[in-house]
Amino acid sequence: MSEGNEEAIKRALESGRSHEDIAKDLADDGLLNNSHLLGSTERLIESNGETQDVIERATETAQKLQKLLTAIIPILVLIAGSGLELGGIIDLTPAGDGDDDEWFWEEENSIYWGCTDWDAENYDEYANEDDGSCYYEEEEPDPEPEPEPEPEPEPECEPEYYDYYVSYGDANNTTIEFTYDVDISCDETQEVEVQFLAYVNGSGHGDLPYNYTIDEFNTTYQDWDSRTAYLGDFVNGTYDIYAYLINDDGDMIKESIWFNVEMKGRDE
Repeated sequence: MSEGNEEAIKRALESGRSHEDIAKDLADDGLLNNSHLLGSTERLIESNGETQDVIERATETAQKLQKLLTAIIPILVLIAGSGLELGGIIDLTPAGDGDDDEWFWEEENSIYWGCTDWDAENYDEYANEDDGSCYYEEEEPDPEPEPEPEPEPEPECEPEYYDYYVSYGDANNTTIEFTYDVDISCDETQEVEVQFLAYVNGSGHGDLPYNYTIDEFNTTYQDWDSRTAYLGDFVNGTYDIYAYLINDDGDMIKESIWFNVEMKGRDE
């Protein structure tokens, strides 16, 4: 826009002409000369000097309008920069003030609150300030570890018979013997006791034995040695024979019984 037009616009405004009137005057021929007040026919005659047909006038008007756009656009920018609005030419009303336009602009440094964490369930791609509203998918808790099985108790290291039997000690059945092999199941040495007893048949276990012997000894793991306990000095009769295996705590581990064993006296 030329400096002459700028000065002309300022003078026209100072003289009281309206923006709409200025815009219409400029739209005609790019000059502030009140040419818009003349009739359309008179303007055409004044410009060309002769009457033109409709096609020629339309063509000429289009060419003038194309030239005027270059001059009018800077003028509109100048007026818009002053916070003014040209009636009927351009609408500078912001969205929301009575317009139905959906467009709007934001201030360059405007703040939009929301969740700004990419990993959150409610992440807001438009937010530029975090408002603490982020929430997250709850992770499934790790399964509780299964309790470790309690260790099996170590087997008690108790004495046991590997082999045992009762037999007569002689051909006359005057003595009886108990043969046994006692071992333990762990690698240690343990003191054990074998009791060998004879009760008169029918006397009852609560009575004192007729005869008995006790064998105390140490045994170890895989002790292959056999031992023998003897009973004698019987009188003719029937006896119940008992054998007890006892550990080093004094607890009976095994009881063995042989009923109705015929024994004879040595002199009879």
